Amino acid sequence: MTKREQRLRDVIALLRETNGASIKELASTFSVSEMTVRRDLDTLQERSLVTLVAGGAAIYNGSRNDAKDMKYELHGEKIRELTKSTGLAGKLLL
Repeated sequence: MTKREQRLRDVIALLRETNGASIKELASTFSVSEMTVRRDLDTLQERSLVTLVAGGAAIYNGSRNDAKDMKYELHGEKIRELTKSTGLAGKLLL
């Protein structure tokens, strides 16, 4: 098994465990560039194993809503982190 094939298997395992991850998270976890992660995710999407979303990927389960749900989940997590760090957690932001 090539190094890349092992990484692809590890990416799938991680996405199953976490229900999705950003490109930055995957690049950091596997010590590769973001471009390498994008190529890996393209390969996995071609194999119908993952769903690509803005900035990341989720395990493909056959639902067209996967990408939309994952996109909102990733963006929601970013918003939660920002509001915590600025002291705005729990406040209505307009």
